[in-house]
Amino acid sequence: MRKRARPTACSASGTSLRDHWHVRTPRWSELDKAFSDDMFLPDGIVEATDSGDWQAALNLPAARGWQVRSPDGTRLEDLSIERLLADDQLHTIAIWPSRGVQINLFPRSLSSIDFDFSTREVVDQASFDVLCDFLRSLGRVVGKPVKVLFEGTDLEILRYEPGSDGCVLAEI
Repeated sequence: MRKRARPTACSASGTSLRDHWHVRTPRWSELDKAFSDDMFLPDGIVEATDSGDWQAALNLPAARGWQVRSPDGTRLEDLSIERLLADDQLHTIAIWPSRGVQINLFPRSLSSIDFDFSTREVVDQASFDVLCDFLRSLGRVVGKPVKVLFEGTDLEILRYEPGSDGCVLAEI
């Protein structure tokens, strides 16, 4: 069987990663080289969102049975993104899709869903599977790609693609 060439994370050709890769659940060993011993907080983003996408994201933890801590103890399903954005505070919504893996949502803008996580918590295949499950779940409820980027850059590490319903790794 002939191996496919792995595209770079930022392809100028206009084709997406799913056009080049057979989509499957990535292996931790493929990502481990990007996560050095030093902790960093990869940035996650869903672009071109609206209030409906945000409400779907806020409803997701309850639907999946995930632990959550909202800014003021309010159930996420009872929060609105408009209310979070209106008070001029930087809120953090902590979600634990599994014990030991925390994802932080940052309601900063209606036009994107921003989040991060610590590489110290994604340490093996099981915790990596939890991360991929979160990306798939979020991507499914909003029907949009979910990107994980190196902190403070536009360089992709990982992406959920709704057309293939899978996560793919960028060449690192």
